Amino acid sequence: MHMRNKFVADSTGYGQTKFLFRGLRAEFYSIFWKTIGLAFLIVFGFGFLTMILVVLIPAANVGPNSFTVPVLLGYAAIGVYSIVRQRNYVWNSTHLGDNRFQSTLAVWEMLGLYASNALVIILSLGLLAPWAQIRLAKYRADHMQVFLFDDWQDTIAASHDAESALGEELGEAFEVDVDIAF
Repeated sequence: MHMRNKFVADSTGYGQTKFLFRGLRAEFYSIFWKTIGLAFLIVFGFGFLTMILVVLIPAANVGPNSFTVPVLLGYAAIGVYSIVRQRNYVWNSTHLGDNRFQSTLAVWEMLGLYASNALVIILSLGLLAPWAQIRLAKYRADHMQVFLFDDWQDTIAASHDAESALGEELGEAFEVDVDIAF
């Protein structure tokens, strides 16, 4: 993940100004190991709960499959945790010249957003999927800040000087869509 994000950021620019990823590999390992630890906590927690219920209430008919849905929801929550932590770290470690970014996504807010979006998509039989995507993009944009230390007008002027219609035309010809969401 570190090398992928470094490659994407370092290979991208705005006009003549290049993005630079200054993140450390160790932070990705930290996020990874915390995610694995949370997964073990969920599995062992529900396993321990199942064992306690079987011992304390033998007639409760609680088996290993009783907690399948909560465990899957727990894994989904862990996935959201990992995505949010990585996204925040990547954007907070990326610079455009002397300008920097700050992503302040929150795990609990993203969980609520994903859960409500999933519920709305299911209830609408998929018709509100575009609305859910726009809602997610708005949340991400609302929690992104750009701190400008360069003269932004110079950056924009440099980008207009270096423009070429070739990239745009090739993108339209091959229907290439670029998302810089990391």
